[in-house]
Amino acid sequence: MFSILFFISLFPLVKADDWDDFTNNLATDLAPLITLFGERLTKQFLSESIRTLDNVIFALSPLGVLTSVVSVIRICGSSSLRAFVGRAQEGPAEAESELLPCVSESTAELFNDGGITRVFGRPKILLGRMWTIRLGEKGTKIGTLKDALEKKAWSCNSKISPSELPELDIPNLSLNMGIKRRDPFWFNCAAILGGILQCGEYFSFFEPEMRLTI
Repeated sequence: MFSILFFISLFPLVKADDWDDFTNNLATDLAPLITLFGERLTKQFLSESIRTLDNVIFALSPLGVLTSVVSVIRICGSSSLRAFVGRAQEGPAEAESELLPCVSESTAELFNDGGITRVFGRPKILLGRMWTIRLGEKGTKIGTLKDALEKKAWSCNSKISPSELPELDIPNLSLNMGIKRRDPFWFNCAAILGGILQCGEYFSFFEPEMRLTI
């Protein structure tokens, strides 16, 4: 017993200042919330990230770091790395539908009761359009998007033939209709604010005397 007390007494005693107490308490209080919402929030952000600025904003936030590492392994990792994170038998379509904003031969999107659902495979989708006939006989016609492009009711800026447009094959509903993009001003503000906070944390950690001024 006395030997244990003597061994404990050899440890140096460090008095924590108010800033250390505040950061420790804040981290303790936020840990359950980050654990609860971090994974789902990170996956949703990754599935809607389409620009470099989105990646910069995500890199400036410490939320979901482990989830992002696991997501990268699921998308482009080797079989041994996927087995290390418990995803050895996962197919590419599962990770793509959960983490990527794109659609492909193995992943598609459908409207489902007012929302958008990502499904596996390549479902048969009918894109109906109605347009007005302006030349000659007046009236309206109903057809597919391909018919509207061939009848010149709709125009496209691509040099590809209307029947070969990729938009006619697998539409991306989330990026085209589901996500309402905000003004770029707010994304720039978020990136600048995150950079300022990260710089302040960096200087306060490596320059302890600056804690009194921050």
